[in-house]
Amino acid sequence: MGKDWLLKYNKNEYKQFYNETLLKLKDSNVEQKTYEKIETDIEFRLLINEKMDEYQSYFDKITYTSSHGDYIYSQLICEDNQIKRIIDFSYAHSVPISLELMRFFTLSSNSFLEINEMNFDLLKAYISAYLSYFPLSRDDLRCMPYVYLYYMGRNKFLYREFIQNNNNDLFNISSWRSDICQLIYNNAENISNQLIRLL
Repeated sequence: MGKDWLLKYNKNEYKQFYNETLLKLKDSNVEQKTYEKIETDIEFRLLINEKMDEYQSYFDKITYTSSHGDYIYSQLICEDNQIKRIIDFSYAHSVPISLELMRFFTLSSNSFLEINEMNFDLLKAYISAYLSYFPLSRDDLRCMPYVYLYYMGRNKFLYREFIQNNNNDLFNISSWRSDICQLIYNNAENISNQLIRLL
């Protein structure tokens, strides 16, 4: 996720892909409620696509450090409410720690089982616990939601596979990811400001 990875992002390519996805949606036979959800989410992706240059600039300011690279709940072996082991280090490399932390939080927190509102208290408690083991800079905290939005914006296959295969599991995954992205987007400034206060 260094400069080479960042430079590979092509805004026009993503815009074209999303517009093609909307055309495929129009030719599909998905039910109306599903159609409207997909259309709204792809239009949101087009909005995010226009902000990717801004989000990319945050990567210049944040800490990269050696880490797991795929740190999510399914990589943890727990017992007696404690983490006993962390497994599968095949993706271990130098990563933006802000991204690793935000990604773990969104993928592992019970508060995102049903996405209604941002649980700021839980996020702050989680980051505070991390700060007792490893320092984060003001920029790491300030940029955290924007770095996450950039990462999520790089996944352009939102709904494309569902439209082609009409698989409900694919729809649910895409819908959940889009809802998470919109929640972070709508609360990004507040997330940033609240995390800064932890220093």
